[in-house]
Amino acid sequence: MVNFSKILGLAGTVMVFTGLAYGQNGSCTSASAAQVPLIRIEGTTELVGELTINCGAAPNPIPAGGAIVNMTVILSQPVTSKVLSGGNSEAIASVNGILGTQGTATVAGYTQGTYAAGSTQLVFSNVFLPAGADTITLANIRVNANALPTTGGTPTSVTETVFISGANLNANVLAGTAVAYGLSGLLPQSVWNVLGTPPNYTPTPAVPGVEPSGNNAKGPVNPTVCNALSFPNILASLTIGENFPTAFKGSGSGAGGISTNTTLGSEFTNNTESGVAFGTPAAANGANSATFISIAFANIPANVSVYLPLTIPSDQINGGTLSLQTAASGGFAPATAASGKGGTSATTSLLSVTGGAGTAYYLYVPGTASASTQETYNVGVYAVTAAAAVVPTTTAITAQVSFAPVGVSGNIPSFSTLSASSPTLTLSTFGSCSTSLLFPFVTNQLGFDTGIAISNTTTDPYSTKAQSGTCTLYFYGAGAPSPNSIVTPSIGLPTTTPNVSQTYAAAVSGLAPGFQGYVIATCNFQLAHGFAFITDGVGTTSGIAEGYLAGVLNVTAGTRTIGGTNANESVGN
Repeated sequence: MVNFSKILGLAGTVMVFTGLAYGQNGSCTSASAAQVPLIRIEGTTELVGELTINCGAAPNPIPAGGAIVNMTVILSQPVTSKVLSGGNSEAIASVNGILGTQGTATVAGYTQGTYAAGSTQLVFSNVFLPAGADTITLANIRVNANALPTTGGTPTSVTETVFISGANLNANVLAGTAVAYGLSGLLPQSVWNVLGTPPNYTPTPAVPGVEPSGNNAKGPVNPTVCNALSFPNILASLTIGENFPTAFKGSGSGAGGISTNTTLGSEFTNNTESGVAFGTPAAANGANSATFISIAFANIPANVSVYLPLTIPSDQINGGTLSLQTAASGGFAPATAASGKGGTSATTSLLSVTGGAGTAYYLYVPGTASASTQETYNVGVYAVTAAAAVVPTTTAITAQVSFAPVGVSGNIPSFSTLSASSPTLTLSTFGSCSTSLLFPFVTNQLGFDTGIAISNTTTDPYSTKAQSGTCTLYFYGAGAPSPNSIVTPSIGLPTTTPNVSQTYAAAVSGLAPGFQGYVIATCNFQLAHGFAFITDGVGTTSGIAEGYLAGVLNVTAGTRTIGGTNANESVGN
């Protein structure tokens, strides 16, 4: 906690003792921010704008022989500038824009600041000002922006207050100046399903700001994926993006961790995670990487393989790309291509999953227009599984998008995951995709017999995903067999006759002789349809016959809907 009374008292004491020589000392009288950037409230190492302090203006120029300046800079958020070898930080006070030595002199044109971990206070000692009028620019100051509140999307400012004293210099306090504004860096994410025919879908909107159409159309994510289906299929697509044009940044770091920003302010015009380079040779204050985006998946069922695109283009012309990597810090490298998505291409990579969870890391690669455009990306999530290989579950697969890496000490950049900007997105469940049929009256008594037919109608001209499977017939009534269920042979799909589904047919006299009651058929494939035909003495003058369609049941726990109507039958009604 900063003791302002002590600092102000010290400044006042210095002013008293220098008052008699006021006209002989120089003064630093004003400060202005060269940039006031938007910074990400998720970031813990966010670069604030450069503050320029004006010294030596008339009537108090810096006297002959120069002045020695000591500054205490108080920020409204904790300082997190990179600490370099020797304990000094990358935060610098540059005199007259010099990032090396002052002319041919051996004295440095910059001074590195120091701070204690968790402190909001930076100290610059023994900054040399030559005679006349000078400027001091404070650069490479980073803050932890996590504590910045936002109300209704309104940014909150980060300020710098500067306390100045020193030899041949009048003490002064430069009031707080805004050097940045904090705002969520992530656009609110969405998850959507694809209305086109998978797996041929490529989630790349053609027109920025316009919803895609046709095979790229969007719709609500499918809440239940049929476990009877064999994939590949696109499970969903995640729309992620930046909340303002400079939220995603390039690295700005060259070989040996040397920043490639060689002039004051270039770190902002180049929109990099690295600050400005300084020193001869240049200090190793470059960022460890560009911005990373992570997608953390959870609740992935066993026997489901998830594939993600290796590269994702921006929705903006000359925008950037997202490149899938193995990690977000340390020795990260491009992910390995795999042709598991349908076996048709090597444009995806298999997500590593342990215990139903896995995280994908995308490295941001800026384009020529990235710094001036707000970019979004659509990430296709592909699932591969065999038919009936997934145990049905009511727990949905989830995804959480955030900046990365999270909480890596000493890494530039580093982030926290904030629930406000990284909500948990719900994808799909793998349900028991089946069809239940009700035959309300079947009989094999008093000379009557009933034929039951069940057709698999998943082969059609509408590009329906073809399925096959068995049906279990449950008998309820007089003369029911024991046990009361019979499993049919697999009702498959013929390969010789296109667009015709196979039908299972049997007589009750052969399944459950002497039975009379009702039958429920549960088929482990979708789009099963049934027909019953009751006969007595067909072929005689007194013969009768009657047929009906089986009712299709939509079943939930304790409730069922017949024929797709809104009138539910439930226990107790």
